[in-house]
Amino acid sequence: NVYNLTYFSSSLKISFYNAEKLMCIDYFTSSLLELTKGIQDTQQKTNLFDAINKTHTSGGAMLLRSSLLQPHTDENKIKDNLDFIQEMIQNPKIFNNICSLLKKLIDVDKLIFRLICEIRFSNTKYVESRINSIIYLKHTLELLPSFVENLEHFHCTIAH
Repeated sequence: NVYNLTYFSSSLKISFYNAEKLMCIDYFTSSLLELTKGIQDTQQKTNLFDAINKTHTSGGAMLLRSSLLQPHTDENKIKDNLDFIQEMIQNPKIFNNICSLLKKLIDVDKLIFRLICEIRFSNTKYVESRINSIIYLKHTLELLPSFVENLEHFHCTIAH
């Protein structure tokens, strides 16, 4: 183990999903369509991902990227997503509330990694980092009721 890390028992969960309902776009096609990288390798953001990425979290950015490179082919899932988008457009106040809440979140993936990772040595920096992670977790959990309260205004299945 090059990083000297171990994980607490039962801390890792791997989920498999039905790939039959996802379209897998190969690298060549993705490049031609300029989904995540422009054809000309410039500093300008000339791809679809950068053009539409208005996400507020790293998890949101990963989900958007995944949606571009592996879009759903299931008609019901697509309709559910469209219904949710339509409700968000019709409720700009709630949409803005949710955006504000998302901006307050830290990188949840990194937070979870820090919490499930057990380092075999202990020093002041590690202990401080661990305490900060627990404080961030508390902050994140305190935001959940506000998320639930805002999502309750939506009727589409994806919000519940």
